[in-house]
Amino acid sequence: MLREEQKLSINDRIECIVISTPNNSHFEIAKQFLLAGIPVICEKPFTLNLKEAQKLQDIAKKTNTPLMISHNYSGYPLVKEMRKMIKDGTLGEIRQIFTNYIQGWLLPPLAKARMQQIGWRMDPKIVGLSTCLTDIGSHAEHLSRYISGLSIDSICADLTRSEGRVLDDSAAVLARYTNGAKGIYNISQTSAGEENDLHIRIYGTLAGLEWKQMDPNTVYLKRNGHPTEVIRAGTSYLSPEAQSLTRLPAGHPEAFVEAFANLYVDFFKVLKDRREGKTIHLENYEFPTVEDGVKSMAFIEAAVESDKKRQAWVKLRA
Repeated sequence: MLREEQKLSINDRIECIVISTPNNSHFEIAKQFLLAGIPVICEKPFTLNLKEAQKLQDIAKKTNTPLMISHNYSGYPLVKEMRKMIKDGTLGEIRQIFTNYIQGWLLPPLAKARMQQIGWRMDPKIVGLSTCLTDIGSHAEHLSRYISGLSIDSICADLTRSEGRVLDDSAAVLARYTNGAKGIYNISQTSAGEENDLHIRIYGTLAGLEWKQMDPNTVYLKRNGHPTEVIRAGTSYLSPEAQSLTRLPAGHPEAFVEAFANLYVDFFKVLKDRREGKTIHLENYEFPTVEDGVKSMAFIEAAVESDKKRQAWVKLRA
């Protein structure tokens, strides 16, 4: 495909590719297209390991070619609203972040019906160092960082592998952020009866915020001595940043697919600006970049290292 595209003039070539293959093929595909100057949208997890992620970061920088990681949860309007509220100081200084991402589909007795997918997801040659951390833990880490604006300094992780499995299917992670805040990540794909329970709570010195992906159009703002404030998607009191991601009136379900679309729309703004010859500054766009992919891989590697060292604290290397 790339060979045929390179035979065409720049104006006639495809404008980007989407990589939604298993993990072990992400690096080589992304590398070749980035070297050719063709923008890339890559499914998470970014790569098999941090070293590969950093190589792609270098290539993207040298070729000045955009790359987006599909952390679609950052495309929800109320996620954007929470991020804006924290930037504006509504919560004060962030002190605590609690992030749960709980599923049940990998529970061993129930997993036989989905053996084809489970087979490759439990193969280290295809998946890499981890199963649950690469699949859903990477989402939890990115979402926490995206909303709060904080970076993790170090983590302590305890990974669980169900009987007969070589890779983890649940994890408990303690985190220390660079500003002194503390965090807890509870990640599981073997919690019976759970569907897709991504749930984040962030607390500062002035207030707290709570959001659940399974009820994505509601955010709760909490203050001591005040009634809990309910913030809803599609309403006129939201920030322009959140309203710009909303397509439907208040009360109409708008969620997972639209969140993906919001990321794609912002990425396409880059493609349009490139086509028009404008200078690209990726910090002016909102989609998850190659730097986000590197940080997520650093989180996963540090968690696996911490678990191997019997829950020692490990600094992130990105």
